[in-house]
Amino acid sequence: MSALESYRAMLRDVIGPALREAGLRGSRGRWSLRTPAGDHGIVELRTSPASSRIEVQFQVTLAVAPAAWLDFRATRGMRAPRGGPRAADGVWREHLSLDSPLVARFRAADRGWWVITDSPYAEGVGPVVADLLVEVALPRLRALLDREALCRELRGRTDLTARQGSAALCADTTRTATHAPQRREARRGPRGGESVGRVR
Repeated sequence: MSALESYRAMLRDVIGPALREAGLRGSRGRWSLRTPAGDHGIVELRTSPASSRIEVQFQVTLAVAPAAWLDFRATRGMRAPRGGPRAADGVWREHLSLDSPLVARFRAADRGWWVITDSPYAEGVGPVVADLLVEVALPRLRALLDREALCRELRGRTDLTARQGSAALCADTTRTATHAPQRREARRGPRGGESVGRVR
């Protein structure tokens, strides 16, 4: 079996079933978890243009694409595909990687890429990636589908997408965190006097 055939078999027989069992929908290298509000947690696998029948390098990208972010992009002419948003459409993106001797043989020189070759051990790549997705990546995606958690993550990043996302999505959470305690303190002011809010 060629490396490319092994890669396709991995998507079909290992990665796809594991992600669908975990509640995601999709196929052919892209799966998503959609909330009732229309926010998406995305898992996407893509191959390197340098891949061949002998060796396939692939990248696993995690992304979060809230509905409000997709609307923001649409107003600027960047609409998501009809089949659903891609990882590139996400406001938060991260590559699945792990520095561990246990997975070293499945990794390319660039730590952001995984490798399948035409050798017999290629069958071991799929289970390793599937386990990492289910046990590590999906809990992180689900956590970041919470708006406040996502905003905390975005504020800690300096790339342009994160800054735009923070401005587009997080103004309400910032305002609530900053001003709500002051309003509660002000309501406890003396009758007829001027109330002064204090942030404790």
